[in-house]
Amino acid sequence: MDIHLIDGVASTDHRRHFANIAAILEDNISESGGPFILVVWTAHPDLEGQLRDYLDQHLDAQKPHARPLSVLGLAKEKFIDIDSGDVGNPEELRQAVQQTVVSNPQLAALFGWEAGVLSAAADTLASLLNLVPGDQRTSTAFPPALDTLLSRLVRETVGRSHVDANPRVAISMALAPILSDRILNQDVAAHMQDNWKKAVTRHADRSLEAASPSEAGEINRMLHLAAPSSETLRATDWGAVVSWPFAWRDDELKRLTGLTIKQMLCEEFRVRSEAINACKPVLIRVGAACDYAQNNRGPITFLFGVDIPENAERQKDSRAERIEKVRAELAELGADNKDGKLTGLAGDLAKAAATSDGRIKLTDAIWKSPVFLMPGATEVSRLHVHIRFPQTHLPEDCAQWNVTSRLREQLLMHLISVASNHVARPGIVQLPVE
Repeated sequence: MDIHLIDGVASTDHRRHFANIAAILEDNISESGGPFILVVWTAHPDLEGQLRDYLDQHLDAQKPHARPLSVLGLAKEKFIDIDSGDVGNPEELRQAVQQTVVSNPQLAALFGWEAGVLSAAADTLASLLNLVPGDQRTSTAFPPALDTLLSRLVRETVGRSHVDANPRVAISMALAPILSDRILNQDVAAHMQDNWKKAVTRHADRSLEAASPSEAGEINRMLHLAAPSSETLRATDWGAVVSWPFAWRDDELKRLTGLTIKQMLCEEFRVRSEAINACKPVLIRVGAACDYAQNNRGPITFLFGVDIPENAERQKDSRAERIEKVRAELAELGADNKDGKLTGLAGDLAKAAATSDGRIKLTDAIWKSPVFLMPGATEVSRLHVHIRFPQTHLPEDCAQWNVTSRLREQLLMHLISVASNHVARPGIVQLPVE
């Protein structure tokens, strides 16, 4: 775009023009549009830096997607005939923009990865179309031959009677493993390999600090949670995280689980009563993969869970207090008697205490997620799911429930695996020997 969009005339105060460009970006750049480079026409190279600084300082902090990764100022006369509007040398313009991308190795590597994904998708599609016999590749025979191929794939993927529910999802389930395999194992050009080596350099750096809780929460959310803003989510979807759909009262919870709110949160999830109001009850949609894929009839299984902030007050193990008391006494005795052994023991106890926050250990029947910074939240939290408290509901009864997110397959399979192992764990009878 032109750097001077207002009145078509440049002035000594460029902030009006910069503000107009900022408003255009905030109003038009999509949240899911991906990173972009802003190319502006200007004959004044110094304005490129001024515009970049202005956008860094004035773009809406709530719209980080509207912030360009780089601002590139080009002289319009070099690429476009001002009188006729004809493009003079499109290849030169392309190379100028590409050079800006390549100058950032991380950006170049990620854009190369995106191109590789598109290439793998094209190869997957080509391998599918190649299954149509050559004698059926005519304008009249090709469509029904491809229909036959797709119909066979989806029928074996989700079952004959369930294709109509969503044919696109059915074919995606069949092709996604092939696409993933092609992405992971495709040949990568030497210059792209070099870009990746330049882009990722701190993995072995011992001084690389750990992510902050909020940074970890955002990354984990990207890896493991699907949000309603980017995908269509239903309460019946595998892995759906549903806001507690019933009245959050003692009588209602007791009807469904046999426990009151305080019994559930304080005795099972081990939070202090002061933290009850900070906890958000949820249901997690689980069940057998084949039942979900084939849309089999019957009630749907959910597990009871609680979204608990990391800073919520937890019940403490009384042994931690006793250990601290012993440590303090040993340290005092060691100092009074100049006994290095006692002082050393006190130090060992201090180190042991530092590795534990003193919380009471939760039962193995409770699965904990990684930390997440949930959409709209200011503090990180974890989903705690209690395997001993499943519920079943008919699909029509939960169709209108509010879905806050969905566990992506990797994390969902971890939850299901833990739940399956807990339910199937064997026990033996034995007499103890003192």
